[in-house]
Amino acid sequence: MKETGISSLEFSLGRVRAKKAKLISPQKMTEIAQTDTVSEAIEMLKDTEYSENISKDEDYFDVDRELSNHLLEEENNIAKYSPEILKKVFREYMNRWDVQNLKVALRAIKEKDHEYREFLIKTDSELYKLIDDIAESENYKEAAEKLKDTEYEFLVPILQEIDEEHDGLIEPEVLLDLKLYENIMDKVTRSDTRVKKYFEKHNQNIEKYFGLLVDRVNVETVLRSIRDEMEPEEVEEFLINPYQIDMDTLLTMAEYDELGNAVLELKDTYFETLAELHDCDCPEVIEEASIKLDKLQKKTAMEIYRDEPLGPGVILGYLALKRIEIQNLRKIFTYKNAGIGYEDIKEVLVL
Repeated sequence: MKETGISSLEFSLGRVRAKKAKLISPQKMTEIAQTDTVSEAIEMLKDTEYSENISKDEDYFDVDRELSNHLLEEENNIAKYSPEILKKVFREYMNRWDVQNLKVALRAIKEKDHEYREFLIKTDSELYKLIDDIAESENYKEAAEKLKDTEYEFLVPILQEIDEEHDGLIEPEVLLDLKLYENIMDKVTRSDTRVKKYFEKHNQNIEKYFGLLVDRVNVETVLRSIRDEMEPEEVEEFLINPYQIDMDTLLTMAEYDELGNAVLELKDTYFETLAELHDCDCPEVIEEASIKLDKLQKKTAMEIYRDEPLGPGVILGYLALKRIEIQNLRKIFTYKNAGIGYEDIKEVLVL
């Protein structure tokens, strides 16, 4: 009989629980945020697992890159000792690093930015081998040619039609997210019979974890479309098949001219906390919504982790908590590098 990897789940969960115990506590994170300089904040990490890769002599960009590299390495390790049955989903999820790098490369073309490498995260993918060639393209049409015969070939017709002087990158960036999460959900819901039986047993938390990520992407896509004054009828093609928020709600939101009015449509949904932003100014809604969504994601992660002590919810919950921890550290270092104090930093942390 072919090994499914399910028998190794107990061993995997033990390792994940041990890792969760090493997460930085809210009190420790607050103490890091209260330091005066980047060097002092780095010193506070000496008793954590980040100390091996981050030194006091590094500048902000090195620290930020190392934190992203740490998350990538952690996710790779989790995927390696997760049950074989889950690895197909994780492989798709890990493609988001390619998506992030491709977004960096496309922005480098638009902004003629030759320092884009500071924002890349090195992976072993085939796309990463092409990233420099893409980023150094003279225009989007040239970049499109380099994406032919890759899994991102679906961007070619869009990049060939972009007006570089007037068009933004919202269309290709949103389409990248759409394809990423469609592929993830496809692996969750359309697996072979053997895998599907396993997913049915643990379906609630697996679908909740990835489904709410899809809903978050949809909500953020609609909010960005309003900010960028897209026509409502253009938005639907960039939305992924939703999980809990119905498509009609998303399309109704897209019809508003003001972000504050749009978020009121989220009352009585899982994302109703965003309705509290109805009085915010336009730029603030986008920023505040991101913070509220991060807090909601942490709440969901804890629910999933606790709800299924002997299932994949432990793994998925830990991954979300680890990602939020690194987001907190990146915010702290970003703000400190800009000379911003603790009172402002604490407003953006998810503790």
